Amino acid sequence: MGSTPHRLHLGQLLRVERMRGGPCWVVILVSILGAAAPLVVQAQDATPAAAPVPRVEVALQNQEGEEVGTARLQQTDGAVRVTVELDAGALEPGEHGIHIHETGNCDPGGEQPFASAGGHFNPANTEHGAPTLATPGATPSPDEAHAGDFGNLTAEEDGSARFELTTDRVTLESGQEMSLDDADGSALVIHADPDDLQTDPAGNSGERVICGVIFPLAATPAADTPAAGAAQTEVTVESVDIDFNPNEFTIPANTDVTVHLPNNGAALHNFSVTEHNNESLPFEPIDVDIEPGQSQTITINVPAGDYYYFCDVPGHEAAGMFGTMRVE
Repeated sequence: MGSTPHRLHLGQLLRVERMRGGPCWVVILVSILGAAAPLVVQAQDATPAAAPVPRVEVALQNQEGEEVGTARLQQTDGAVRVTVELDAGALEPGEHGIHIHETGNCDPGGEQPFASAGGHFNPANTEHGAPTLATPGATPSPDEAHAGDFGNLTAEEDGSARFELTTDRVTLESGQEMSLDDADGSALVIHADPDDLQTDPAGNSGERVICGVIFPLAATPAADTPAAGAAQTEVTVESVDIDFNPNEFTIPANTDVTVHLPNNGAALHNFSVTEHNNESLPFEPIDVDIEPGQSQTITINVPAGDYYYFCDVPGHEAAGMFGTMRVE
């Protein structure tokens, strides 16, 4: 036989509490006067809490490192809604290219501020173009644009701006093919000039003037990284989208060094070490074109010094495709 439930007597307090983690209600009888009645607890089976919907808030900074606005990215059903709000004075009035870049690093230092953000987020290796879902209901066309191509935002006369776009070309959920939360992270970049929505690689949108980290660049395991300053006699400098990987390496002076130059991007790239941005060049200039999907291998033997290398394809250096070769 089942036990008889206790009745609620005078002086007893009925408390109904919700358990953390789900819609489960617990009834507790607490005696205030006299002997405590046996406790009666009755609960429904807990329903697992729904997984949180991914949402990211991004602080946007200018080249002086000052925070000038915020971006919010919200995962919705099969798409990501992006909202950008910039403070007065953040930009010059008019249109400015806005893109997601492939690396979660916004370093304003160096000759090209925010070059650390790398090229556009473009896992499908497509050509630069207009955002595919800038118009609600538009049909995405993966062959027409980078996943990170967001078109233009318009700054008001006071330099403030608000921008909204929904895209199904990216996701905030890690582990997915088009995830912004990968090992390289991702960043939102706003440029000085309008994006023409067609010219590869960045729509002639000019200098990077505002940047914010969406997901940070993951630290490279120490085991995979050569010791700091260690000179290597064989190196690989990979071209990926509009970026070199690595963008700095060290080799020994006056020694034959093999340099592998694979191009894993979708566009023609180039590896040049010339008098451009080098005060002096005590060796024959290096100028190697690399077709998409191809690789070149060269042998160099150069004296000690720090040398600037870059891609001389029009627009690529300005988009951040350059680095430093240290020879010691």
